[in-house]
Amino acid sequence: MKKVLSAAILALGIAATGSQAAPVFSLGGYTGPLEIKFQNFENVGVLGAGASGTGTNLDLTPGATIFGVLRVTSISGIDTNGDAFNVWTSGQDGAFISGVFHQTVATVVPSAGGFDYTTSDGAFDFYINPINLNSGQGLQGYAAAGGGCAIGDLCYNTVSNVVGGALFLSTESADGIAAAGTEFRGTVVSTGFPLNGDFAGYLNVTGGSHESNFDTNGFGTPFGARDLLAQGTVCPNSSLLPGAICASASPNVPDADKWQLISNDPVRANYIPEPGSLALLGLAAVALGSFSRRGKRNTNLA
Repeated sequence: MKKVLSAAILALGIAATGSQAAPVFSLGGYTGPLEIKFQNFENVGVLGAGASGTGTNLDLTPGATIFGVLRVTSISGIDTNGDAFNVWTSGQDGAFISGVFHQTVATVVPSAGGFDYTTSDGAFDFYINPINLNSGQGLQGYAAAGGGCAIGDLCYNTVSNVVGGALFLSTESADGIAAAGTEFRGTVVSTGFPLNGDFAGYLNVTGGSHESNFDTNGFGTPFGARDLLAQGTVCPNSSLLPGAICASASPNVPDADKWQLISNDPVRANYIPEPGSLALLGLAAVALGSFSRRGKRNTNLA
């Protein structure tokens, strides 16, 4: 009897230790729907020789690249009434989540007072690091990342090259908002710079240390199930446009290296525990069940 009880306690202890030994990221035991809030710093332009994706030279045309960096500011759980409550804040347990992304402008169609656009080939990598993103580097942060990191690549200083950091999630944008073959869809309510508007799109999780937690296929679309739903509001960088509503994103670099746009995005997701943790909890349940059944048999014999 003591051996069975010890096995149950050991199994529970292993499950608890396993969750604590994972990368420093905890939602306090919460599982279920999430709202992830983060802030983007981004530019739009044609990359390569004669790149135009710098400073105020905005080039939102088919074939151009939307690229930049982001930092997660908080994560909220959603209760049965649809109300949000905080489960994680940037810096909690010494952890910061930041990312780097790019996507290609697919279509641009004029609309009343502005234009609509769609994108394709989007990729977003999220890292969990012991330091926070320094967006104030502007475009200079790409070169500072080392290793031949070019403007618009999925690398950035204080994101992808941090000692003690790790790739948290790799994701790719997927169709579901717009027509098949396109991914994110945005609406711009101005015809030139400054750019103001909003966008939405789905993401699928493809890798990273927490892939199994977020790869849930929780959102149904006409084109298949998706893992994350991103929505955002875009506004200009006030360090380029005094009086604009956004805070300055890169105040200490030349205008040509400043971020053009800032967006504030809630992302909907679902979080599930690690399969290994579930298996260990199951083992503990089996052990406790065995102990309970043996106790009943001994009582009957008496």
